[in-house]
Amino acid sequence: RRLRAGTPGAGAKQKQSEKQRASHDLSDHSHGAVSTPGAMRPFSAAGGARGPPARYVARMRSLLSFFLILVMAGVLGVLVLGIVGVARGGDPRRSNRLMRWRVILQAAALLLLALLLSLGRS
Repeated sequence: RRLRAGTPGAGAKQKQSEKQRASHDLSDHSHGAVSTPGAMRPFSAAGGARGPPARYVARMRSLLSFFLILVMAGVLGVLVLGIVGVARGGDPRRSNRLMRWRVILQAAALLLLALLLSLGRS
């Protein structure tokens, strides 16, 4: 049976159906969660809506550790080449180029180390 606009209770039914439509419009269809525009979900290593699963964090740590070791070996190699070049009295331009590469590789190593430490806290 349909309620008329003038009958008692019609306003309550109309408000309820409007609320249902509004919540349906705001809901995330994949999870059923209500999303607020501009709101960010918390990020954690637990997984789900809060962050990546722990297995991805473990893989990322392994990958970052591998790249960190690789970059640190590169720093050591460039440093040895620079020292050998200076000891032999080589070209100063080559020495400067090696020094620039060493600084760039050291910065990359520090960045990878910071990422690795930040993953360790999550």
